[in-house]
Parts: sequence; C-alpha cells; structure tokens
Amino acid sequence: IHVHSPEIWLQAESLGLAVTNPAVAYGTTEMADEFAHMIRCGRLTSNVISMGGHEDGIVCWGETLDKAGELMLQLARQVGMTASNI
Repeated sequence: IHVHSPEIWLQAESLGLAVTNPAVAYGTTEMADEFAHMIRCGRLTSNVISMGGHEDGIVCWGETLDKAGELMLQLARQVGMTASNI
C-alpha cells in the first residue's frame, strides 16, 4: 500500500521506520533498488518504508491486503490520527 501521510512521514524516524535516501527520486529504478537493498540488508524493523525523497510517501506491505491495511492503521493511530482524519 502506498499512501501520503504527512503525520507518519514526519515522524518516521521516531517511529523506528526505515527511511530511503532523500536523494533517491520517487518512481525511479533507483528507488526500487533502494527498497531491495533495505530489505536484503535487514534494515527494516517492520513492513513499512518511508520514502525520504517523496514527501509524505509511505509504503507498507503484508501477507494480505487486510494485514497491510491494518499495519497502516496502527501507524496512523500511533501518530495520533483518529478515525475521522485517517
């Protein structure tokens, strides 16, 4: 799942999320390489990556779409978002 969430993106490091290099542009093969490198090198603490070079960009994944969605909702709650502003 790819969402735009300034609330999560701005707090990515304090949430312990992996953050891509801000110099790597969104939508490029370099971004795909950055994701692959982060996954291979074990730099992830969860199935979530904040896109440092794509303002507000957050990507998460799971075994199912429902599990990925629940992960995103958990992050939203952690940053103080409520059901009315998610």
